[in-house]
Amino acid sequence: MSKLKIRKIGNSLGSIFPQDVMDHLGASPGDEFIYVKKENGIEIIKYDDEAIQQMQAFDKIQKQYKNVFKALAKEQDDLDK
Repeated sequence: MSKLKIRKIGNSLGSIFPQDVMDHLGASPGDEFIYVKKENGIEIIKYDDEAIQQMQAFDKIQKQYKNVFKALAKEQDDLDK
């Protein structure tokens, strides 16, 4: 585990990621990423139009079938015990 230092960059804040992290992300100069807030932190994902469309479709479906997804999550949780 390594730590990152937040720095002021112009009017924004930023951090410099070590090369091994950039390699893990498959990052190159100019690449774009998105972040997804999770219960235990933030997930950083390389920007991909198709993946974004799939995530947006899931968000829409998840709202429509909220109770179904809750039941599936509970069932999976019971199986994991």
